[in-house]
Amino acid sequence: MRAPFYLPPALALVALLGCPENRPEPAPSAECLSAADCAPGEVCVAETCEPVAPEGNEQDSGNANNSSSSGTDSGHIDSNNWQINITEPNNESGHFAALAITLKAEVVPPQNHDSTIEDIRVEWRDANGNVLHTGHDNESGQSSFSQVFDAGHHRFEVRAVGLTADEPVLATDEVRIYVCESGDLLDFSTTLAESDWHIHLGDNNNNSGDERNIWHEDEYLELTTTVSQHTSLINLSKTFIPGDLLLRFRMNMGTCAEGVVPCNGARQVADGLSLSIYDLETAEQMIGLLENHTRPGGGLGYMMMPSLVDGTEPPPVDAIHLQFDAHYNHTSRGHHHDDPTSEPHIQLHLNGSHDNDLDPDPDNEVSLWAEIPELVDNQWHDMMIEIKDSLLRVHRDGEVLLEGTVPEFAFKGGFLVLSATTGAVGMSQRIDDLEFLENCPYQAP
Repeated sequence: MRAPFYLPPALALVALLGCPENRPEPAPSAECLSAADCAPGEVCVAETCEPVAPEGNEQDSGNANNSSSSGTDSGHIDSNNWQINITEPNNESGHFAALAITLKAEVVPPQNHDSTIEDIRVEWRDANGNVLHTGHDNESGQSSFSQVFDAGHHRFEVRAVGLTADEPVLATDEVRIYVCESGDLLDFSTTLAESDWHIHLGDNNNNSGDERNIWHEDEYLELTTTVSQHTSLINLSKTFIPGDLLLRFRMNMGTCAEGVVPCNGARQVADGLSLSIYDLETAEQMIGLLENHTRPGGGLGYMMMPSLVDGTEPPPVDAIHLQFDAHYNHTSRGHHHDDPTSEPHIQLHLNGSHDNDLDPDPDNEVSLWAEIPELVDNQWHDMMIEIKDSLLRVHRDGEVLLEGTVPEFAFKGGFLVLSATTGAVGMSQRIDDLEFLENCPYQAP
């Protein structure tokens, strides 16, 4: 009879547990940029693929039917049915560093989610995992914030995080953008070069021949100083291309020497200053139009009129004009145009005509003019004009003055023209530090 086989307790334990060296090692976490880079059942968290929070079971919830529930009463959230989608900005889009960028996302809960979206937290993070913003609207599921970002590449991730104890990441989305730092700056530190600018100095009848110097020794341009003056400058050094555009500059309108505050000059002032962009093919066409067909005085140097030489009608033009109007013009006073207000204001016009008021009614929902009672205060102000698709936005000293969509408008680029006029009464109109940024495209890292 054979002796019974004896297995020592330590070996018995090994037999039960198996040899540790023979068990497969857990796979290392994969690197990722989005959930698409991860295996099924994983999400991208801080550029590392992590398993989705485990589904609940009968022991966890006390009821097997709760495994598909989206509620939190049982301490469980079904992570497979949640979605979060970034709606702004567009992926791989370009932006200007001077402007705050708005980021928006929408949370989409599971179909059987029958309550407000209070059982999650929405987080926005940068590429380093820093939390930029937290919060969302419980009713709509919308989450948004605005911030100015440094120039360069940026990647943003938005997460829907469950509010259970383990805070599972239920859904993610991401967007990449590029921010342009600055554009071309004209600081007017020296006199204007004839190769870069065409200078028209005229009187209130558009007659040229004025030999005054508009460059000031303090390194800015003084376009007008007294009555019956008309100054127009065409930038010949470049033309804008169609697309988005950002213009920044400093301006000063007053009746005293620069820097005098308060300015106790004459209360009656005229007329104003305009920034225009004309879509014309050549500099010769632009110069001919300006010399022969622009109206001084209340026309602010951009309104088209028959030629003073032979009476020929002006050609049709495709142009956009933003005027800073200090004088109230009205048909009852013999003017051809009714201003929307008796106060100094800014207003948008198109195609060389005051008749193309896009919103002459002050009650119009689209506000493409705005009163500035303190427009002529003899102080320098920071201006910014933003054109994005059909949207126009104008800022003054960091505050939005007007914002609206120009109906059926598409910015076509062209020549930049600065013009300023005075009539029977005058004022000083000064401009400095003109910077323009156009079409910041996305650039791959």
